[in-house]
Amino acid sequence: RGSVTATQQLYLRPLDSNEAKPIAGTEGAVSPFFSPDGQWIGFFAGGKLKKVSVNGGVTVTLAGAPIPGGAIWSSQGILAMQGATLLGLQQVSQEGGAPQALTRLGSGELVHRWPEFLPGGQALLFAGSSSNASWNAAQIAVQPTSGGERKNLAQGTGPHYAASGHLLYAQASVRRHVPEGVPPVRRLAGSLDALAGRLRPEEGRAKQEGHATRRAHRAR
Repeated sequence: RGSVTATQQLYLRPLDSNEAKPIAGTEGAVSPFFSPDGQWIGFFAGGKLKKVSVNGGVTVTLAGAPIPGGAIWSSQGILAMQGATLLGLQQVSQEGGAPQALTRLGSGELVHRWPEFLPGGQALLFAGSSSNASWNAAQIAVQPTSGGERKNLAQGTGPHYAASGHLLYAQASVRRHVPEGVPPVRRLAGSLDALAGRLRPEEGRAKQEGHATRRAHRAR
């Protein structure tokens, strides 16, 4: 009796089509994200941070990342990533190279995850936690990319800045939002459910320039 194995890889689907096509060279990929121009897809696989053209071709290794925890691509050609615990976020050029420190762990913190550049690339959102197993007490923070003082915004994970000026994030598996400009105390007290249902921000999903990318298991 033959056995069935599953291969996880990325698929690309134009938003005006129902057909999703596998992207060669992305076997084992997690946490995909687009470049700002929508021409490249970044992802983690095999302990590395990699990229591949939306038109296919050879995958390019950018940096080592043994424990992937999310990445984002800025319009300045810099990628912010979390590739290992006991380190803050790191940055690497879109051409690859040795990662450089971007954030530093605060007192009692173990890891930073889910980086996202604010418009203009001059500041970075992320979540910090004292535990890699439980994120219930994680803090969402913003910090200038040039260094400087970090500011805690809310308790939660998976932060995302919306074009409407809202900060979206997950808290107890529910997606919430607070408007930019609201004092931090009121943010925590006035958080509202912004999206119905459950959210798992660790699921890699991305949309850009008329395409959607997702990871999937394919039976062989």
